Amino acid sequence: MFIQNDYLYKQKLEDWTVKFIPENVIISDFWKKYFRQPDGWRIYSGITSDGHPELLISGEKESWLIRRDSLYNGKLGIGGRLDGDISINPRVDSFGFREIPNQYLNKVLSMNNEEVNHEEKTKIIAALLEKPPTTLERIKSSSVIRGPMVQSSCALPIISKEQEELDSKLNIEMNKWKRRISYLQ
Repeated sequence: MFIQNDYLYKQKLEDWTVKFIPENVIISDFWKKYFRQPDGWRIYSGITSDGHPELLISGEKESWLIRRDSLYNGKLGIGGRLDGDISINPRVDSFGFREIPNQYLNKVLSMNNEEVNHEEKTKIIAALLEKPPTTLERIKSSSVIRGPMVQSSCALPIISKEQEELDSKLNIEMNKWKRRISYLQ
């Protein structure tokens, strides 16, 4: 009886424990998977209510949520893995590298100037996003665009129970980091 209760306790503890993953490991894992299968990835960025930058990388089979203490402190963040696609907005085009055809290059480079009007910018971006994302090795042109990445000044919406649990645990961990940093200063 005692052994069975220990086993059940251990299982509950493992279920509750999140394996935090350093940001650089998540990013490296993402790029390896992207270069094997470039289509189907979406990236969302936001700021939590506590002011922590967050990044959600969403793929068809798995996703990751990354949290940082700050954009400016030079420290890497932490995150965790989520099963399946966490699709915040399915209308968002897949993230990735796309070739910029020569006919668009000058216009893309001058988009920040007043030379290209809003309607023309929209048409150019739509034309570039019509092509599926690819790897850099497959791009023949000397010009590449990377994106899109959806950015918000608000916290990312919670889509699943698993994401909600990871979000909560990342908040707790970030608060621990802040206490450690303030103690050391």
